[in-house]
Amino acid sequence: MNNLVYRTLKMSGGFAIAVICAQALHLDFAVSAGIIAMLNMLDSKKESARVAWRRVYSSVAGLLLAVLIFSLFGYETINLALFLLLFIPLAMRFKAPEGIIVNTVLASHLLTYHSISTQILINEFTLVLVGALTALLVNLHMPNQENELKNMQVDVEQKIRAILWTMSLNIRNLCNIHDEEPSMIELETLIKEAKKLSYTYMNNHFLNENTYYLEYFQMRLTQLYRLMYMREHLDMVFVNQGEAMILSTFTGRLAYEYDEGNDGKSLLIRLKDIREELQSSELPKSRLEFENRAALFQYLNDLEEFVSLKVRFSEKFPNLKASAPV
Repeated sequence: MNNLVYRTLKMSGGFAIAVICAQALHLDFAVSAGIIAMLNMLDSKKESARVAWRRVYSSVAGLLLAVLIFSLFGYETINLALFLLLFIPLAMRFKAPEGIIVNTVLASHLLTYHSISTQILINEFTLVLVGALTALLVNLHMPNQENELKNMQVDVEQKIRAILWTMSLNIRNLCNIHDEEPSMIELETLIKEAKKLSYTYMNNHFLNENTYYLEYFQMRLTQLYRLMYMREHLDMVFVNQGEAMILSTFTGRLAYEYDEGNDGKSLLIRLKDIREELQSSELPKSRLEFENRAALFQYLNDLEEFVSLKVRFSEKFPNLKASAPV
């Protein structure tokens, strides 16, 4: 179902349920319960619960403050401004800015009554509770976002694999890596969108943190930035094709083995062998050869960090077999 349609139906239904419940309890200003329910229906279960709790406890302070102000200064509209003058900094101090609008509504109800009684205060607090509880119940149903996250994983992996293949060819001076720059920018946008969705997905689980997807896409974003660094070392023609071919071949292997379940440890071992091989090779004889060697070593360092990111990630999630290739 389209996300806009889904949210519209959920908020409309939550509004109606809260109003019906408030009317069944014979509460005054029953529509306010529906509005409070709508305000509490956010994109994730945990965030909705946090916001609902802030509105509930801030309503206690707000009602007490409104009672004090109206009792001392009378039931005049201008005193509602005095209420806001005092309550807004109080709400910010106790990290409950979400309670400002709701408590303004509650204070306006007291202003309408032109009197204060225990029954009136219970009515106002019950409106908040009905709205908050309705939102929590309605928000227990959330669309399954895991399939969308898995599809984004596949898309990210395919794009990174294509970049690695291009880098492999670039080292052999067969293409220009800057042809890949627009796709790197698009990939960065895609990964950041996936991180936002992962955060929402994580906050829709009460019983565990479920940080896998969030940390997965953060790892991919860090790898992408490493690829951007690697690209900067390839803006030259490599005169020693033997040395360049070693790293080109490894980069091609990295792209080929970019599949599910590869923890990257065997690749790190191969990189260690490559480093020893390059260190034992003949010293550069010219400035150009020296610059080439320096660029290749820096590229090698970045490759090691690229693979190490996946190794560390795999060690953190050793029991998960998700779409998490190198």
